[in-house]
Amino acid sequence: FEEESIKTIRELSDTLGSIDGVKRILSLTDGPPVPADAKRSPLWRRLLLSRDEGSTNIILMLEKDYNENISKNVEDIVSRYKTSDISIKISGAPYIIELIKRYLTRDLKVFSIASFLIFGIIIMVVFRSFNVMAGALASCLISCSMTLGILNILNVPIGILTANIATIVFVLTLSHIVFLTSNWRRMLYQNNNAAIKNRAVAETFTASFWCMMTTLFGFSSLLLVSAKPIRELGIAGAIGSGISIMVAYGIYPVFMNNNGKKNRGIKKQGKSIPDSFLQNNTPKAAGIIVISVLIASIGLFYLNNDPSLLSYFKKGSEIRDGLEAVDKTGGSTPFNIIVSDPDGKRLDTKEVYEKLAVLQERLEADPNTGVVLSPSVIIAEAERNPISLFFSMEKLIDILSLPKYDRIALNFFSPDRKSGLFNLRMKESQDEMARWKIIDNIKTQVHESGLKQELSGGFFQLEAELNKMVSNSILTGLMGLGGLFFIISLFIAGSFVSTIIMLACLVMIPVFTLGMLGHLRMPLDIIVSPAANVAIAIGIDSMIHLVMRVKRIQKTNSELGFKKVWTRAQSELWWPVAGATLIICAGFGVFCLSSFPPTQRFGSAVVMGTAFACLVALFVFPYGVILKGNRGKKNF
Repeated sequence: FEEESIKTIRELSDTLGSIDGVKRILSLTDGPPVPADAKRSPLWRRLLLSRDEGSTNIILMLEKDYNENISKNVEDIVSRYKTSDISIKISGAPYIIELIKRYLTRDLKVFSIASFLIFGIIIMVVFRSFNVMAGALASCLISCSMTLGILNILNVPIGILTANIATIVFVLTLSHIVFLTSNWRRMLYQNNNAAIKNRAVAETFTASFWCMMTTLFGFSSLLLVSAKPIRELGIAGAIGSGISIMVAYGIYPVFMNNNGKKNRGIKKQGKSIPDSFLQNNTPKAAGIIVISVLIASIGLFYLNNDPSLLSYFKKGSEIRDGLEAVDKTGGSTPFNIIVSDPDGKRLDTKEVYEKLAVLQERLEADPNTGVVLSPSVIIAEAERNPISLFFSMEKLIDILSLPKYDRIALNFFSPDRKSGLFNLRMKESQDEMARWKIIDNIKTQVHESGLKQELSGGFFQLEAELNKMVSNSILTGLMGLGGLFFIISLFIAGSFVSTIIMLACLVMIPVFTLGMLGHLRMPLDIIVSPAANVAIAIGIDSMIHLVMRVKRIQKTNSELGFKKVWTRAQSELWWPVAGATLIICAGFGVFCLSSFPPTQRFGSAVVMGTAFACLVALFVFPYGVILKGNRGKKNF
């Protein structure tokens, strides 16, 4: 580095060091005796210089109770030193947390405004009634307010997943309103009187209740997951599911009062699909959908369930730029291992020190590893001092444990000197090997160096554990949902065979959703993982409403054949099912406006799953039941 660059580093280091909450600064001008000595130092070379020596680190060591505004103060200072010749990137846990908070705050504002506008437009398109739009929006806002209020009372924080809960509750409430309004309009058009509203509420509530239960179970299944953000989403979603039906049937019906007169704002709902069209094309549509599931299932083999930390942040964003810069210069994710000699020998002996040095070389040669600090580096740094020739290795470590040297040896040696710490910074840009394989490979290197690994930990291993739990929770959650939905479906349908058909249709939804994520190479991270649970819980709503409508048609039109009953139910419900799907897709599509790539992917996954569930409910499920009915029992 030139003298002018050293001067800038010194000024920047001194200014950053004056921030309230900064305990100490480590830089080329605050560490080695002179900046040029950093190249020759085993310790400072690793801490402060990139491997190509083209960049340097300024490390801020913070107090335990540092000021929350410290990130903003660092940004302000850094902005003053940035020039066309000097590029400065910021990274680190406190800074990333602060930026995530900003993104979540922005998302809450954007989602709230966008949801209100988009839902208002869609409701007008679907129902073409100002009264319905006003009632639906008012009811949804009340649902959101009540849910957020209860979460606040229960001290459930607004985090990376629960930031979306307002939009989710908005969608859940609208889903009930769509089917209620559809039945009301159908009855009102056929027989206009004031009692129609109560009949519509009574007819729709049973199906809506079971839809609410399935959605509630869908969110409740997230409570089985070990990851706290997913559990918080499960709590928030379960609360929102209950409130949504309470408001939809307790408040919205007030706006359905037509006072016994033909309501000018209510027009006949979308035209029914001709029976002949459904009879001729349902088998074809069902076949195409099943083939689509088979094609999508191939993507399950390409599903990325161990995504890089970098994939959580948008390319070109401040967080991503900082992480990538740190990752290139020496790794961005901490991973610690504690090693010992298999024979119980102390680490401050020459024999064990040589083993430590071998492991140091092995780890630094690993392409997945960046900077490695270990007992061997500390000893090598101490041995640079000429007077070290007069001290034993044991005495050198004693000296490095003194306050004069910041007790640095105590960070890498246990009090009895029989175990030592290797501090690794892992590279997130290396996607060739899964984290668990990398961790196992490091353990193998420890063994081959003649040492024993006692413990391991750090954020890198936490990511591996978390991704593993996410994968297991998807399987466990879906199996649990399958069991719960089987019981509910059996109760509603009253037929074991029809229940099996419904369950088979439900299985198609997560297979298609997760398979498409694999085909599209979308990472399956902690935020995206609940999408399958949410999609399958929402997807069953259409099937429940279809079954309940079939039962009512059979009850009032016993002369109709089994196939005609199902065809009529398809014809009558295609519009509310399609309308509810449109609203749900628009609701979760709002998530694409997020600053957070995982939130965008979560919205996309739910949209795919919900749209596909609509097709399964309208074509595959009826066709499967009709085939069963033609061969056996003619009703539920």
